[in-house]
Amino acid sequence: MGNIGFFWNETPCRRIRLLAVAFGLGPRVAANDLAESMGWELGAWREPLSPDVKIPEAEVLLNFGVTEEAAKQPARLKIWVDPLVWLRSQLPEAILDYNLVLAERFFPAPRHPVQVPIVEVRPALTKLHWRRSHSGGGPVIVSFGGIGTPHSTSIHTAEFPAVLLRSLAKASARHNRRVVCCLPEQYLGSVTERAAAFPGLSFLNPNRARFLELLTEASLYVVQPGLYGPFEGFILGLPMALLPPFSYTQFAQTERYRLEEVLGSVPLLDELAGVVGHQRLVFGDEQRTFFRLLEAWYRDRGKSPEVAAELDDWADDILAFKSLPEALTDRRCALALDALRAPCAASVLKTFWSGFR
Repeated sequence: MGNIGFFWNETPCRRIRLLAVAFGLGPRVAANDLAESMGWELGAWREPLSPDVKIPEAEVLLNFGVTEEAAKQPARLKIWVDPLVWLRSQLPEAILDYNLVLAERFFPAPRHPVQVPIVEVRPALTKLHWRRSHSGGGPVIVSFGGIGTPHSTSIHTAEFPAVLLRSLAKASARHNRRVVCCLPEQYLGSVTERAAAFPGLSFLNPNRARFLELLTEASLYVVQPGLYGPFEGFILGLPMALLPPFSYTQFAQTERYRLEEVLGSVPLLDELAGVVGHQRLVFGDEQRTFFRLLEAWYRDRGKSPEVAAELDDWADDILAFKSLPEALTDRRCALALDALRAPCAASVLKTFWSGFR
């Protein structure tokens, strides 16, 4: 993914250290979930560090997606936790120095010819439970949780989200729907400035527990095509609509959702595919390239009448539930429940740990 830095955390005794790539919220969500399942107490995540910054050694290292120099620090036991093994055409070189790879099974992973054991585990979504009944009068929850990356510019974190929210605000007025937009704290101000002219929207920066509460109250969930965010909605059996992809991995995930027949209607996807499709070669530096291509596309087309019309039609359809068939929700739920049949990461780790000792 290029040099994009990382967060880190550790247990109070400093024997166990966790690294999480500074790319959206997903890696830290997975790390917190695994730590809680293991009974580990963690403090606050440290601010993103440069990939070249050295941190003290630990006895046990759990790495959630960091591929640069920090991934190579020595430890007696090194565990790699990865939600994207299913996508990678080749595994990062740093993995060869690890004792075990836990591959979160959002989708089945291909076989990789490496000496390190790779074990598929369920995604870090263990607190959620399927519930089919949802109130039609609940809020529409919109999540931009994944927009914060080292490659993001104001176009990705404010201007393009505001364009999408403008269409949702217009549709909410027509259909008398309450729309609640969830954003990382550092982007609330810049987005709300641009969206202030559109009534009917409210903005929150909820912690994870509150966000999950909001989802259980929602009548509709509108989310970027990531992994953790959509799968949370899939498990809950929520009617859902996916936003256009904001990153290379999100674009790749829309393609996999299409293959699994759970994609639904995604605005602008065909146009964006024409812009970035030729970049889908190897999982390496595509993230940086995709962000640049999306930025160039937005400057050229993002504010055009044609784009506005497509977004308006999409927002009107989803808030009227015209493009959200129950069969689609059922297929999404089945996909998520199948992923959760994989072994729990904590149980695999405990078994491996006992044997390693």
